[in-house]
Amino acid sequence: MGVVADVLNSRTRLTLAVAVALIGVAALGGVYLKASLAVSAAFVAALMLWRPARTLPWRLATVAACLWAVEEIAWAFQRLGGTALPAVTDVTYYLGLAGWLAALLLMPGKRLPPSLLVAAVPAVGLLVWLLLLDVPSSLALGFPVFETVLVLASLPLLGGTMVGGASEGRVLVALSFYLRALGAGSFAWLAVPTSDTGAQFLWLLSYTTLALGVQLELDDQHTDYLPIAVAVTSLQLVSAALLLVLFKLGVLEDPYALVIVSLLTYVQLAVVLLVLVTSRANQVVAERELRAWTRLLNPVIDVRPHGTAIAHILDDTVRLVPNAQGIELHQHGRAGTFGGYQYPLVADGTEIGRLHLTRKPQRSSVLDTCAPILASRLLLLGDRDKWATAAFTDPLTELLNRRGLEARAGLLVGQAKADGKPISVAMLDIDHFKRVNDVYGHGVGDDVLRALAGVLRAQLRPSDQAVRWGGEEFVLVLPGTDAEQAADVLRRVRHELGAALLKPVAWPLAVSVGIAGSAGPPRAEEELGRLVEAADAALLVAKREGRNRIVLAGTL
Repeated sequence: MGVVADVLNSRTRLTLAVAVALIGVAALGGVYLKASLAVSAAFVAALMLWRPARTLPWRLATVAACLWAVEEIAWAFQRLGGTALPAVTDVTYYLGLAGWLAALLLMPGKRLPPSLLVAAVPAVGLLVWLLLLDVPSSLALGFPVFETVLVLASLPLLGGTMVGGASEGRVLVALSFYLRALGAGSFAWLAVPTSDTGAQFLWLLSYTTLALGVQLELDDQHTDYLPIAVAVTSLQLVSAALLLVLFKLGVLEDPYALVIVSLLTYVQLAVVLLVLVTSRANQVVAERELRAWTRLLNPVIDVRPHGTAIAHILDDTVRLVPNAQGIELHQHGRAGTFGGYQYPLVADGTEIGRLHLTRKPQRSSVLDTCAPILASRLLLLGDRDKWATAAFTDPLTELLNRRGLEARAGLLVGQAKADGKPISVAMLDIDHFKRVNDVYGHGVGDDVLRALAGVLRAQLRPSDQAVRWGGEEFVLVLPGTDAEQAADVLRRVRHELGAALLKPVAWPLAVSVGIAGSAGPPRAEEELGRLVEAADAALLVAKREGRNRIVLAGTL
């Protein structure tokens, strides 16, 4: 399943339209070509200034594009009959060249795999061969040699695109420098007035191709067909124009002409294969990301014990999502570490949290598709937890109620079973609680219930569970504890409650306790229900024997 977008945004469509218009005007030749060349260079500079770069390499590239725009405008002024400005053209050209070279060397995401190196040999060989056809002219002019160096510096950009880690716009950026170098080499080789026209057309094609490549790169647009279409069209135009020039010069039958046209055909094929390889690499990366997201998002609703679903999803998100290092929800918790690139999680038009990635994703189509599903799921589970809290929690003491214990029974039994240890249940009742309500009112009675809940929280382990069973009765579930150990816990509870001064109650509070424990690790969830019944029976014995005591039902 491919997820690389082939839908161009409005800015890219506008850039493509301007590029086609400039090429169409330039095809008229003469002053139209000269003016279009200057406009195309200025268009690249304006495009990069319109989208301010955030990184040093692209800032350098923007400055370089502006310098080359000034150079081409100065050259157009001279070609249209104006005064020559060699100081302006030379300074702006070489400074722009240095700026582009520095930008290419500093640009991240560069690779030069052996396959790319081998494939580039014939194309680069054509440039070198053009230089060697007339070495004195190439060295005297200088710029054909420098343009070839610029091509070599741009080749690693293609490696980053091949492995699916960079925009396909880099293919067009590298191609634009190749067209410039081809124009410079042809200018040096032919050394006739016609060559200037051919070189100008090649340079114009390089600027329009560069504009499209920069637009795709800065907008992080990913498209398969545009680089192929632009590259093949450009190189077809180059081949046709070169054949026309060679025909007019009467050297069409020269072996050199055949070699040049053959190599241009090879470059077209190489670009097509490069984009196809890149498309496959993008598809592999996208499929890997989709598999990771599917494992996280399927099933859509994860049925887990009360209060644990969101925690599990947060942990799974950090573990499964590519390049994720942390996630935070504004109201429901967090997991992992924080920093790096922050991606907002939005549900129902509201940001509910953020996903922290180790770096900004090179392409975000999968993330943009799956992250809203994750956000909606987290929002739904957050609401479910709120509903579960209301349904399973006693509002007065904030302990679980009887329904909450039923929902959590499997987890508690499973915990003891996994540890290979017994489980115990204690049921306790506040002695003479009705007297508290009768003498001091139900408000004080509620304070007493809350005080006992506080004592239970203080004395129990995190793995234990306290439950308000009903009225003044409470149930404690103690995984990994036998009946005798449970009795020790309840002695501490009785002591703490008896020592508490609960004004205005004038007498120490006491509880009666019944305890039942399993003989070994529990085998099934139903055992917990039998232990509750046994503890309840032991509690009745404690009451009959005078209250304020602990009675053990033994082991079951």
